[in-house]
Amino acid sequence: MEASIKETEAKLCEALERCAKKDSEAKELNERLLAFETQLKTHEEHANEAASFAENSKAELEDAILKIQNLERSVEETKSKASHFENEHELLGQTNLSLSQKIAEYETKVYELEGMLKTITAEREDASVQLQSSNKAIEDLSQQLFSEREKTPISGNGI
Repeated sequence: MEASIKETEAKLCEALERCAKKDSEAKELNERLLAFETQLKTHEEHANEAASFAENSKAELEDAILKIQNLERSVEETKSKASHFENEHELLGQTNLSLSQKIAEYETKVYELEGMLKTITAEREDASVQLQSSNKAIEDLSQQLFSEREKTPISGNGI
């Protein structure tokens, strides 16, 4: 049972470490998302300026459009990953709750077993005291019988 608890605790620690790692990755992705959104706004401003100078900067405009598309894909990928990490975080939370409940159940069982052990130990001690008392009584009675036999003369009646 102790090995099971240790294994459960180890799994819980692993789950907590994965959760912390995924949380850190989600934060990092969120920061990247904010950076990409800032870059996206900058590129949109450049695209508007390039539109007014279309004849002189057509090549620059096409380049900016490609960059925006790449950023949008990156943003969508990041959103998808963030959603995935949120789902995984939720599952890890549920697993953590389940493991916590199991630990509580095992602790309850341990307390019950400890109570049973105390009861059995007390009963054993009582039985030991009773046994010692009985042995003492037997010894006293044997001694008394021996003393009475010595006091009583042996007759020829064959008692």
